[in-house]
Amino acid sequence: MRAVRPLRVAHAAVTGFVAHDDLTLAASIAYYTALSLAPLLVLALWLAASVTPNAQAEIAVQVGALAGEQARAAVATILDNASRRPSFGSAAGIAGAVLLVISASAVFSQLQTALNVVWSDAGRERVLRAGALRAWLRRRLLSFGLLAAFVFLLIVSLTVSTVLAVLLPRTGAAWDVVNQLVAVVVFAALFAGLFAYLPDRRPPWHAIHLGAVATALLFAAGKYAIGEYLAHSGIAGAYGPAGSLALLLVWVYYSAAIFLFGAELVRALAPGGE
Repeated sequence: MRAVRPLRVAHAAVTGFVAHDDLTLAASIAYYTALSLAPLLVLALWLAASVTPNAQAEIAVQVGALAGEQARAAVATILDNASRRPSFGSAAGIAGAVLLVISASAVFSQLQTALNVVWSDAGRERVLRAGALRAWLRRRLLSFGLLAAFVFLLIVSLTVSTVLAVLLPRTGAAWDVVNQLVAVVVFAALFAGLFAYLPDRRPPWHAIHLGAVATALLFAAGKYAIGEYLAHSGIAGAYGPAGSLALLLVWVYYSAAIFLFGAELVRALAPGGE
């Protein structure tokens, strides 16, 4: 009997994934990621540089570990251009920083929209009651907060990776196991924050915790399958000079689909979700 509930939860998650058209939502997240990627990386570089002098290389390495060599090359190009940052003492520098923050938060706003679709029996009526402007301001403020949390987790991940590089050689089974465990913990924390604070209706904490861990494990397993698919799909060659960016966006698309399936798991784990 104990095996029945996991099967029912999985069935409810798959049913919700299809019913809410989560693949289309994943495509919209990938599109907004394309708009937010450069400013998000610029902000991460500016802040991470205060923690480690090799922040630019470390960020590229982390992306490469997640999405493969082609994605690492695309991110490295963006970071190389971003390293020539404007001075915050000038009006242009301040205006540029504000625009960077607004642009980088766009993907979190789209994530919120997608999660509200998953929790479609909430959210929309509340937004209508609150008024359009007030709802937009609330969503943006929340996106800024999650942007800050994302950058903080990135800095923590870079710091831990730097410490591990000192304690362990970057080759061998010990490094691989510890690095994967750190990645799962960081992503579980990130997913838990997104599931808890992005939707207009907060799921129960037990569902959030279980769903975040399950999503982090699925994400860790899925990145290898996605990487193998992209390595043999010929997408990079089809898009020519833009091949690296195309590969990165395809990786974001499939990763967003995994994230939304995790959201469906959270919904299924909540009371009445099955």
